[in-house]
Parts: sequence; structure tokens; C-alpha cells
Amino acid sequence: MKKFIIITLIALPAIFSFWLANTCSLLSGFLFSVTILLLCQGSFATYSMLSSWLKPENLKRIAPPKSFSQNQLFFSLIIPVRNEEKVIAQTLKAMKKINYPKEKYEILITARDDDTETVGKILESLNHLPPTFNLLVWENFPNSKPQGLNAALKYAQGDIVGIFDAEDEPHPDILSAVNTTFQEKKVDIVQSGVQLVNVDSHWYSPHNCLEYYFWFKSVLPFFSSWGANPLGGNTVFFKKNIVKAAAGWDEDCLTEDAEIGVRLSSLGKKTAVIYDEQMATKEETPPDLGGFIRQRTRWHQGFFQVLLKGNWKNLKNNRQKAIVLYQMIYPFMQIFNSYWLLVTPFLAFFTKIPLGLALFSYLPGYFFLVQLGISLIGLYQLNKNYQLKFSPLVYGKFLIFFFPYQLAISWSTLRALKRHLAGLGFWEKTEHINAHRKALNLT
Repeated sequence: MKKFIIITLIALPAIFSFWLANTCSLLSGFLFSVTILLLCQGSFATYSMLSSWLKPENLKRIAPPKSFSQNQLFFSLIIPVRNEEKVIAQTLKAMKKINYPKEKYEILITARDDDTETVGKILESLNHLPPTFNLLVWENFPNSKPQGLNAALKYAQGDIVGIFDAEDEPHPDILSAVNTTFQEKKVDIVQSGVQLVNVDSHWYSPHNCLEYYFWFKSVLPFFSSWGANPLGGNTVFFKKNIVKAAAGWDEDCLTEDAEIGVRLSSLGKKTAVIYDEQMATKEETPPDLGGFIRQRTRWHQGFFQVLLKGNWKNLKNNRQKAIVLYQMIYPFMQIFNSYWLLVTPFLAFFTKIPLGLALFSYLPGYFFLVQLGISLIGLYQLNKNYQLKFSPLVYGKFLIFFFPYQLAISWSTLRALKRHLAGLGFWEKTEHINAHRKALNLT
């Protein structure tokens, strides 16, 4: 019955499009097809943004434990660094504040010997840190984050391997919450939340911060409930034995987090997503537009790699495959959506199409407006939850720069495609400057 419904939903619009193309015009059939596509994509995107709020049990499912179990698990926390002299000292200071028995977690910091400034800052910090904080330095290596992760994995002594980035500001109770989640939910992976908080730093910052907010609080838990888990790059914890059995992280992939998430999902490994605004690890947006575009280029190129690698085809059911496929091709959907907004006014003024079809073609705009409204509420929630006290003008800035932000993402996707076709796979590093700590008054 389900297959019949799906086939019908696909076949009827296709037949109607063909009829319109023959009886009215080719443009009418095309416009109807695009409208159906945008309605499906818009409804799915809107639902995933709101998923965690639609049912009380959804929020309850992702809430971190209110009380903590006995601290049984030993954690190896890996922090890959490269040119992070501006932030690493504060990050290590934050890691020292983790409220978990010091003998039950270790810090493994991976660095290159030619990164003298960062290594120097780490050595200065180690004088004031417990002996479980370890610096691992190699000559002219690693050249990327997954290389650093794999190198540190060989030295990890813990039951659980956790990943943090060099600028992270983790919550003191994060390990207690993860330890409890592993014990209570009997899972292989725990993904906790990450939140950009410097909302008012740049014109693109509100959009970037909101992407993280809805991704970790709603979209990722929604995907995870279906058994498909393109994981985040930090504040993610794995049973060490499953990572070693899977031969670690893919060193050729620019989104090693999404890749290992999909690969482990295809092997039947279970993930629990926990999210709470206060427990989320705080981070910052890239410091300039060029940095943002390079970061997003790396992500999108990594998605191409995951898509072409094909591990997602080994997922158990078509629903899981569809979720991962949707995520990997989503950058192209964003391009289409952005340029369709530009094309639509020209169609309205310079073409002749049936009135009913013209009215129907505006329905996807409903989801566009709904998502704008949801995002403005999200901005209010960020302000409230993190006491950011940004100017009310940020709400106007968000609306004014919504379309330029989509164009920046579209340009990043095209740049990623160009790099991929040219065989350019080197890692473009994102600079960190502690903007998140300034926004939280932690510096």
C-alpha cells in the first residue's frame, strides 16, 4: 500500500505536467513540476526544523539526563589543532573545568612541529594542567583533521573517544551527561549539541548561528530517529572499539564527520542525540566572509565525496538512504531555490500561463515565509538562552541579508564543485579568534 501511494504521488504530478506541456505550453508543465518539487522540499525542510517541538516526547527524547549515573567510562578527548594560537589556551582552560573525575578522562592534542606558535601556547598551558593533558607533535604531519584524529586514536586509552575542536567551550557536565547516556540508552555513538553564539559579529552571523541551532536541536535528532546520522564534527563520542573496527576516519574526505556517521550507520551502529541549550558546546562563526565561503566549500565538497563514495547505499532501508541522499544533495537544492526566487518575478511579468497555475506556483512561498518566522523566533530564543543582549537591529539584519546569505552558500557550492572537478582536495583551514567567548563575556 505504501509503495502504491508513493508511486501515485510521483506519477500523478508527472502525468499532469505532461498534459500541461501538451495542452498549454512547455513552460506550464515545467512550472507545475518545479512547484511540486518546491512544495515537497519546503514541507520536508519546515517539518525537520520544527520536529523537536511538534511532540513533547521529541524534546524529552533529546534532553540530556537530569541526574547522572556513576562515572564508569574512561574518555579520550582528541583536539586536533593547526594555527590555533589565538584560542587554544582558553580552550584548554575550559577543558580543565570539566566536572568529571580527572583520572577518568585524558586530553590528546595533536599538532605539527612547524606550528610553533600554537605548540608554544599549549606548552605554556600544560604547566597549569593535570598530567592527563597530553601534547602529540609530529614532523610535517597531520595535514588535515581526520589525519590528526587517526594519529591520536593510536594513543587513546579510553573506552570512549570524544572529539572537540580547538576553539570549543564545552559545558562542565558534558562528560557526565554522555557517560549516563551511553549507559542508559545502550548506544554506540552520542552526539551532543554545538552552538555558534556570536550572532551580532557579521551580517551573515545570525543565519550561520541559526543553522546550528535548528540543526542540532531538531534536524539532526529527526534524521537520527530514522537511523541515518551524518554526525557533527565535534562534541561527538564513539565507543573506541567501533571506530577502530571501522579503520578510523577517512583521511581523504573533507567532511570526515558526516562520512564516518554514514559509514557507521550503514554498519548498524546506533546513535543517541542529546541537546540542551546550556549544555551545547559554544563556538564562533568564521571571522570574515571569505572564511565562511571556504568553510562551506569544504563541507559541500565533502558531501560530494560522501555521495560518490556510496556507503549510504548500504543503509538498511530506503528511508535512511533518502535522508542521507537529501542531505548530500541539499547544497544543489539551495542553489536552485535561490535562483528560482530570482526567476519567478520575470515569469510573472513576461510569460502567459493559466491563472490557476500561476496562483498554485506561489504556494511554496508559504513555506519560505513560515521558515522566516521560525528563524526570527529562533533568534529570540538564542538571545534569551545565552543572554547575548544583541541589538534589536539584528532581526532586521537577518531579513535584509537572507537572500545574500543564500547566494553566498550557492557560490560556495559552485566553488566546491569546481574544486572537486579539478581534483583539489586540500584542507582549507578556518581561522578562530574567540568571538564566541567575547559574545559570552568569557575573555
